[in-house]
Amino acid sequence: MNTKPSDAALIDEAADAILHLLSRIEDNASVRREVRRPDEIRAAERCLTSAMALLGVSRTLMLKPYAPTPQESVRHWNALVEQTKTAGRAAYEAALMLAEGDGR
Repeated sequence: MNTKPSDAALIDEAADAILHLLSRIEDNASVRREVRRPDEIRAAERCLTSAMALLGVSRTLMLKPYAPTPQESVRHWNALVEQTKTAGRAAYEAALMLAEGDGR
C-alpha cells in the first residue's frame, strides 16, 4: 500500500491526542471519581487503550513494505497480532467493567 507521509502523521496525531487524554484522566482521577463511578473511569481508560492499539494496527497496515522480505512479513504479522490482541482485550475488559457496574 502506497501512502503519503501525512497519513502516518495523522495517525500519530490521533495517538498523541489519546495519550494526552489518558494523562488528563489520570491527573484528574480523584476529582472524577467523586462525580462518576470508578468503573466508568477505568472502562474509559481501557477504551482509549483499545483505540491506541487500533491506531497501531492502522499504522502498521499503512506502512507495510511494498515487497517485504520473509523476515519483514513475520515482523509485520506479529505486530498486527499483538496490536489486535491488545485492542480486543482492552475493549473486552471495558465491557466487563461496565457490566459489573450495572450489577449484571
